[in-house]
Amino acid sequence: MKKQTILTLYIRAGKALTGPPLGTILGNIGVATVKFVKEFNEFTNTLPDYFLLGVRIVVSENKSFTFTVKMPSVGFILSLLKQFKIAFLYSLIALS
Repeated sequence: MKKQTILTLYIRAGKALTGPPLGTILGNIGVATVKFVKEFNEFTNTLPDYFLLGVRIVVSENKSFTFTVKMPSVGFILSLLKQFKIAFLYSLIALS
């Protein structure tokens, strides 16, 4: 049976960087960090960069990896809408 390492991380859409902490985590288990960052950022480039995404990374024995991305929860999106609504209201007050 092949040994696999499974990681669950939260990364901003299109904002993965090769430096710490992501680079350290992936580098310690032998994953090509640059390759992961490139693939992840390409996969999430159409999403707004403020989306915090749950990412499940499965690393096999030969250090190849696959990842799945969970879309943000409804609660997260609703909290963003609330923040935008508050900011919009403040801008209206400032214009008055």
